[in-house]
Order: sequence, then structure tokens, then C-alpha cells
Amino acid sequence: MCYLITEKSRTIGFELGSTRNIKIKEMTIMKMRLLISKILLVTLVMTSCISIFGVISVRAASTLTVGPGKMYATPKAAYTAAVAGDTIEIYADGTYFGTNAYLLIQGKNDITFRGVAVGTAARPKMQADPHASIIFGQAIWVIGAQGITVDNIEFDNATSTSKNGAGIKVGTPTDGAGGNITITNCFFYNNQTNFITAANANVNLTMLNCEFSDGGYGSRSDQEHNCYVGDINTFTLRYSYSHNVKNGMLVKTRAQTSYIEYNRLTDEGTSNTYTSNYNIDVPNAGDAYIIGNLFEQNQYSTNYTLLSYCMEGAPHTGRNCYIINNTVVNDLNQATSVFMRTPTTDYGLTVTYKNNIFTGVGTLTSGIATWVQSNNYTNTSPDPGFFVNKAAFDYRLTSAATAVINMGVSPGTSYSGYSLTPVQQYIQKCSSLARPVNGTIDIGAYEY
Repeated sequence: MCYLITEKSRTIGFELGSTRNIKIKEMTIMKMRLLISKILLVTLVMTSCISIFGVISVRAASTLTVGPGKMYATPKAAYTAAVAGDTIEIYADGTYFGTNAYLLIQGKNDITFRGVAVGTAARPKMQADPHASIIFGQAIWVIGAQGITVDNIEFDNATSTSKNGAGIKVGTPTDGAGGNITITNCFFYNNQTNFITAANANVNLTMLNCEFSDGGYGSRSDQEHNCYVGDINTFTLRYSYSHNVKNGMLVKTRAQTSYIEYNRLTDEGTSNTYTSNYNIDVPNAGDAYIIGNLFEQNQYSTNYTLLSYCMEGAPHTGRNCYIINNTVVNDLNQATSVFMRTPTTDYGLTVTYKNNIFTGVGTLTSGIATWVQSNNYTNTSPDPGFFVNKAAFDYRLTSAATAVINMGVSPGTSYSGYSLTPVQQYIQKCSSLARPVNGTIDIGAYEY
């Protein structure tokens, strides 16, 4: 950029940024000072324009890679370098153990973490070191930011002195978590609490196609779970598989609104090491949509209830629970078993249950609520004789299921207008297919 200043017979020529080309003729010290002041004024104006019009150079969102021979060696190093909108790809052939696995996601929003398969390794494994404390003593990864997505990553072996070390925890003591948090295609294994959130009314959590296994401390308390969701705004769990918990809950949600749809939540297990307290627990009421799931309580259970609603009080305004088109199998041969339980205090609850299969010994309902029911199938035998493979937890229907095929009723909508009609079917493992429409809807989680 060049300037030319003419004053009477005096000519001053100069080029900004190149002192070699500055030529000054017959300039007094006073005029030089004036010129410098003008240059500073122009610079100030240009800087103001940049601030006003946003002409700022910012790196565009990009993909950062983690793993052997990649851009970064650890997820932490990649996150440190990331900006909003970036995707961090973590390759499965890397070793992510202890501090190389630990990550505090805080201060940078809208980041996607994606595991990349390498050879036979389907996803990278974030594995806790029992000799190196996890983040805040709480989890392998702690999410304290907004708009975070975690896809196709495994989290193993987290422990803490509080006995609820987690694979992932959403929320921190200085909670920057919020907005939409999405967890997909992840595997949580052998953590004291496989997945957990703090209470945070700003969080909307979605978990899809995830597996939770072997959660719990092993002390046979009910405080460690496969999946625990605190008091957040909404929680959606779909196409996921929770099993073999060590005495805690397969799923526990305190969210103001919960959508538990098209999942397999089954105790399984061949010993009393593996038995859930409840298959699903919604302890603080709120609106709960429990649609198209598979539930199984094994023969070793020490808590005889499968589905629990509002057993720890009702702080939320929502008081409606919809239990629609589930298949619920009780393998515990106890006459005191209860399929669906509410408290003995009247909180003004309404529980609507339609088109469910309930097999095994037990009372359908217990507690105070307005129970609205229609077209449910019950059988005191855990095996009604019409599942594809009861022993393998394959509860699809055979042609022998004449008692449930075309025997359902249109589920309708919730009081808020949410459709209760199931549109998907769970497929093992951690997948789904569209539910066929074949005349009158069938009872249970599957359409024949």
C-alpha cells in the first residue's frame, strides 16, 4: 500500500511496511510527527472496521486425527488444538490407557469425537488405569461443554473411591454442559457406573445404538448402574442394549422427560453376580415414554419389581408414564413379583399400559396411580411357547402367537400429542428395523 503526500513544492513518498522505500524530502521534525499521527489514526480506523464488520481470519472447521502416525497421539492433545465445529477421529489401533485416555471436555463447544475402525478393531478403547485417577475421580471422559457428540468409542474399567467411576460423565462441578449431548454406537463395559450424568436442567441427552454391560462395583449395593441419568431436561435412549449389571439398575432416569424406546434391557447372567435392582427406574416421575422394549428379570434377582415409577418422590410437573407395546419376561419364580410399581403416596400419577406382553409369575401393578390399561397379554409361564428363541432372549413372534397377533389396539397419543404407536423394532445387537404395518397392531415389541 503506497501513499503520496504533496504540500506546495515538497513531496513526500513512502510505502507502508518497507522502510527502505520511504523517501522524505525537506520534512521538519514537526511534520514527521504529524504524519505519524495520521498513520496511527488510519490504523485505528482500519482496526475498528475489522471489529465492526467481522473481517477476522479464523480457521475453518476441520478433521483432526488421533492414533499411531496421525496428527495427535491422544484425544486430549487433539481437543486442545480443536475449534468449534471440528471432528476428532480416533483410530482404533492406538493405545489409549490411563492418562492417554482421560479427557476433560470443557471450554470448547460443538466438537464431534468419532472412533474409526482399524482391521478387526471396531472402535478405539478408552481404558482406565486403576493406578491413575480418572477425571475429577469421576469418569474417563467428563463432558462439561455444549453440543458434544461421541460416536463409536469404548470405555472400560473406570473405578473411583466413591464406587461409581464412569466411562462418561455429563456434567462437572463447574457445569458448562448444556444443549444437545449425543452419544452413539458406544460400548460401556465394566465401569462401576457405566454412564452417568449430573443434574443439569439445560441438558438434552440422546443415546442411540449403545451397549452397557457389567456395570456395578460388585458389592451388591443398588448405587452403581449400567446407565444413570440425573435431573436433566430430556433423555432419549433408543436401539440400545443394557445387560449383566451387578445389582444396580439397567437404566435409571431422573430426567424431566424420558423416551425409552426400542431397547433390550435384560438381566441375563447365569449366576447371582448379575441381577438388576430394577430393569428400569424412573424414580422422580416426569413424563416417561416406555415403548417397544424388551425386558427380562433373571432368576437371581433380589428386587422383585421390573418397572418402577416415582418411587423417590415427584419433583417434576409431569406425572404420566406410558408403557406401550413392550415384551416383559419375568424369569424370577416369586409370587411377590411386581411388573409395574408406583408409590403408596398419591402424587396424581397416571400410568397407561397397552399392548404389552407380560410373562412369568407376578402381580401386574402395585401402588397408587390412575391405571389405564388395554389389550395386554399375560401368561404365568415365562415362556408362552411362541417366542423364536426364549433361551437366547429372542422374543420375536412365531406363527404360534395367535393370542397376540392382530390382538392389539391403537395406542393413540399422549396428553401432549406425542404418538404412542411403535414405529421401530429392536434388532440384536444395538440396531433396529422399521416395524411393519400388517393390519391390526400385534401385542408386544414385535410385529409378526
